[in-house]
Amino acid sequence: MDLKLSPTQAKCFQNLEKAMDIGNIVVLRGQSGLGKTTLLQVLQKKISGTFIGTPDLLCLQKEKNHLSLPQILDELCTIAFEESNIVLIDDLLSLYDRQSNEFWELILQLICSKAMSMSKKIIFSHTGIATSLVHKRCMYIELEDFQVEDYQFFGEVFFKKHTLDMSKVYQFVPRLNVYQMKMAGQAFHSQEDVHNDDVIDYLLEHHNVNNVFIENVEKVHLEEIKGLDDVLQTLETHVILPLESPLAAELNLKHKKGVLLYGPPGTGKTSIGRVLAHRLKSKFFSVDGRFASNDREFYLQVCKVFEAAKKNAPSIVFIDEADTCWSYGNLYRYLLTELDGIEGARSGTVCIIMTAMDVSNIPPALVRSGRVELWLELELPDEKTRREILEHCIQQHGDFFHDVDLKLLGRNSEGFSGADLRRITDDVKNFYAYDKAHDNETLSVNEYFLKAIKVVKHNKQKQEQAAGNANNNQTAYNSLFSFFEWMNQLPKK
Repeated sequence: MDLKLSPTQAKCFQNLEKAMDIGNIVVLRGQSGLGKTTLLQVLQKKISGTFIGTPDLLCLQKEKNHLSLPQILDELCTIAFEESNIVLIDDLLSLYDRQSNEFWELILQLICSKAMSMSKKIIFSHTGIATSLVHKRCMYIELEDFQVEDYQFFGEVFFKKHTLDMSKVYQFVPRLNVYQMKMAGQAFHSQEDVHNDDVIDYLLEHHNVNNVFIENVEKVHLEEIKGLDDVLQTLETHVILPLESPLAAELNLKHKKGVLLYGPPGTGKTSIGRVLAHRLKSKFFSVDGRFASNDREFYLQVCKVFEAAKKNAPSIVFIDEADTCWSYGNLYRYLLTELDGIEGARSGTVCIIMTAMDVSNIPPALVRSGRVELWLELELPDEKTRREILEHCIQQHGDFFHDVDLKLLGRNSEGFSGADLRRITDDVKNFYAYDKAHDNETLSVNEYFLKAIKVVKHNKQKQEQAAGNANNNQTAYNSLFSFFEWMNQLPKK
């Protein structure tokens, strides 16, 4: 049966044929599952070359168990050079033994030297950079990631009985390989009525590459976030729709590259992150203060997050409490390189969303024009919104709260955040339970609420005093930081 190639595979095959006319050593390079073995098999059939794969080596090793894999590879290549002018060696990475890499290097050097002296050609397939000696002699041909037209090609192969718009699948899950699409096709093979959303949901569930375990993220519904309608609408308009709406490709919508959510603690910044995590699933990646335990760990973790986000673009990298992450030396400079490196056809659809309580604690270079395009301030709720938040919290607790005077509580909770209001609702139950447990006289529900409000106000005063002391220290640090930044910009003699 003839092997058919997708458009990207066919383009790569043409480049592979051209490379054979130029050099003796060629490396076909690409990610796993894109069809490198298929390309070599098609090429072998066309040119009548000799194909050597991992099964060939393992099979021969059973007969000649006194020889190592590198020696067996050398023997197979010697025989192949006598029979044909072109030898195709599949999956170099799996053949390479790191524990005996010097021996591998020696054998590969010998094989390449034989090929060049005999005017033979070798084509390796590989997932990365070849071993040093091969790397110095070879010509690389790249098998690129699949594009929309490839998805459409494989959609016709693996979803024969279903009519799907694979461009929609590509928009949501753009980095699939052949195996993943084949498994998806098999999953829906027995079903008659299959739609785009069914396939997309399956792929997002089974090929989720983000760094957030969604089941561990508290589920927050948009209607629960009171007083942030304008902020949510702005995010929907400038971030979410350009990333996931079918209109994105049709209208060439562009999302904002950087977004900053700033405001006092408890105003909903992290809650917005939870909403985005559940809505975008494998499109959502998170960086927070937990990463910055030490310099080296931070670099490794952030690098992994950004690489995964780029591969799974369009996506969002959510940096929570950004104003607390950058006191670790020059770590912010590393993030600058990542922010400025989000370019290109695929990685250009990565959006960075940062949250902060105090923007002045974020290095100015991070929030300059071009890096942060959208500034969204989250303010403390007004009296009407405080009543709405309390009403929503009360409804979650059934009949325990009755005859609550929302107007009274709304007036007395000025300066409270949404988190504060949720706390006093829990505190009311605790106060009531304590009185019941100690046979104390119970108060009315409004009296319990006022008691809880008083406690929170006292705590907030203590927090403000502590924050004032910390701000004095931070101001001194920022002044020193700005001085050194200025010194670095002076012309060098």
